[in-house]
Amino acid sequence: MAGALPAFNGKPLWRDEVYTLATATRPWEAMVRHLVVDDAGLAGYYALMHVWLLADQSTAWLRLPGAVAAVLASVLVAAIGVRLHGATAGVSAGVLLALMPVVVEHAQEARPYPLVLAALAAAVLGLLRFRDVPGPGRWVAWAAPALVAAALHPVVGLPALLGIVAAATAWSGSAPRATVLAGAAGPALIGFAVMAIGSQQLRPVGGPILADVVRLRHIVGATALAVCATVLLVVCGVVALRRDRGTLVILVGWMTLPPVALLLYGVGAGHYQPRYVAGAAPAVAVLAGVGLAAVVGLIGRPAPRRGAAGILLLALGAAQLPSLIETRSATFSGDDPRAAAASVAAQALPGDGVVYVGPIARPMFGLYLGPAPRLRDVLLTQAPPAGVDLAGVEVSDGHVERLVDLPARIWILGTLDGAEWTPGPAPARTSLVLEKATGDRAMVSDDEFGRTRVQLWQ
Repeated sequence: MAGALPAFNGKPLWRDEVYTLATATRPWEAMVRHLVVDDAGLAGYYALMHVWLLADQSTAWLRLPGAVAAVLASVLVAAIGVRLHGATAGVSAGVLLALMPVVVEHAQEARPYPLVLAALAAAVLGLLRFRDVPGPGRWVAWAAPALVAAALHPVVGLPALLGIVAAATAWSGSAPRATVLAGAAGPALIGFAVMAIGSQQLRPVGGPILADVVRLRHIVGATALAVCATVLLVVCGVVALRRDRGTLVILVGWMTLPPVALLLYGVGAGHYQPRYVAGAAPAVAVLAGVGLAAVVGLIGRPAPRRGAAGILLLALGAAQLPSLIETRSATFSGDDPRAAAASVAAQALPGDGVVYVGPIARPMFGLYLGPAPRLRDVLLTQAPPAGVDLAGVEVSDGHVERLVDLPARIWILGTLDGAEWTPGPAPARTSLVLEKATGDRAMVSDDEFGRTRVQLWQ
């Protein structure tokens, strides 16, 4: 809780969180129309958040599920560690997961990653219990969270589940193999179906390169020391569990298949995001926690053993501390629409026009500009949730070319991908809009607030 909850409401929403808010607050029919053409891969998450946001739409309420899920994931990972190797392994696994950069970063965001991690941990805990003593209740206790993990984010949840189920089928313990496969059928069907639809909607951004693969280490370690120590503890955990081959293979499959599947998916679909490998993080934490317990278990007496475990956890925490401090002390995450909107509000004049560039710029700036200044949105014909796009309905390309009587001063507001404006679904339209908006005007200012950009032309 110390890592997930403090000041989780402090930063402005960045673009992906605005996607969550803008999508989930639409009426059901409008949300479905949008998901048919964009972001169908997160349909389950948006449906969940749609219900959640009926109570409140504040930033704190929007982010609360992720923060609570991050805490829950650590508790469930600790429970797995206790089951496998005792209290020291459990406490160590829970603490190690809570300190991993992928958890620290996403625990304060309105995105599905912490919820998927909690669902995966619940599924594995239930599956281990089901393997020991099969029964209908225990079957539901692992199959239900597995279904939730696949539905919330199939690219993150499904590879981990496939690794888990493949191992559990081969080493099913007391459970019939058919019942294990039956529990995986629902998650597989939903996950693959949603991924198939979502993959058709993706705009390729490039597959992984060597630097991307190297950056995967940041999932579990903020520093080289933290990564090396975690890897060493994982090896010790594998050795400690070598006699329980079924459980060991489940954990190894859970840990290894997500990065392998991510790399293959990136190469095949041309869409690669290192955070998609987050599903492996709980397995790393469990193995590392077991490894730490095994190492301190070499000490004979309980009191020194507990002291050694505490010292090792403090040392690992110190190695992860730079990431935790940097993430929690930052005033924004990537985009800073709050500062950008404040800059516009301080300089805007009555009658100024505004052009939004990119698919999320209008709802993003709309959250922070407030009622003043009243800028003239020169492209908008129908405000959200009208239309399929989150940005509402804009004039057609033909009307863009024939726009007349534009204000003397035009603000261009949007987000950046690298050094360039984030293009919309049709990059050619983005170029046309920028050309028409700037025309024979001169640039007065060009400011960047993180990956948020504000230009004034006159």
